[in-house]
Amino acid sequence: MDSRELIKRRNIHMIIFLGTVILCFFSMILIAIFVQNENIKTIVNICILGIILFFCLGYRGTLFYYNTSAKVAKMIINQGPPIEFSNNIYTNPSFFTESNYEKVKTDSFEIYYLYEKINTPFLKKIRSLDIHILIKSPDTSFYSDDLTTQIHKIEESVSKRERASKVNITIYKKYEILLKKDLEEISEVICLNLSLKYYTQINVGLFENKLYFLYSKNYFPSIYYKNGVEKIIKMFKTKNSSIYRK
Repeated sequence: MDSRELIKRRNIHMIIFLGTVILCFFSMILIAIFVQNENIKTIVNICILGIILFFCLGYRGTLFYYNTSAKVAKMIINQGPPIEFSNNIYTNPSFFTESNYEKVKTDSFEIYYLYEKINTPFLKKIRSLDIHILIKSPDTSFYSDDLTTQIHKIEESVSKRERASKVNITIYKKYEILLKKDLEEISEVICLNLSLKYYTQINVGLFENKLYFLYSKNYFPSIYYKNGVEKIIKMFKTKNSSIYRK
């Protein structure tokens, strides 16, 4: 399914959902106006409320899938071009060392991570976990089990009370040859809101002194995704201080 078709289906499902809920509430208004018997009115209203409840619970998964996927699809439609960079964090990871990131090293990748407290418009302070992974082995994918295991270990290295509610993951991979399937893999990003925790993952490919990753100059799916992109720009010292339009 291409990006435009996915967004179209999301819109259709939203119309079905909102239309059904509005129709149910409109029916309750008509019943309140035209039905005189209070017992019948109460029974019918309870039945309608039950229908609304079960419909919302049953449709929640579908809406969640399409809303999440549509955010990524919108970026794909408005994909920005590759960005030239002057600082290679593989050879000069000074950004991490100067910012007090902790380090985990394996034969296949290096991980830099930092727990920090950040301000938000609604809450004074929230705990955030910023993770940057430098893949060294060409056989390691962005979603390999080894990476997932290490990320979970980092999340669980602190007490439950101290764990982050915002987890920002950026994964980098160097390419000697960049194929279409590699670009598709790079575009498989995550913007996932799981109740009390928000995950963002951006995949970045390095090829011929350019950065390949999913972004749009006039749209970002969340403020956390935007912050992640701007941090990439800062680390690699690109020509643009910001890629987003003012």
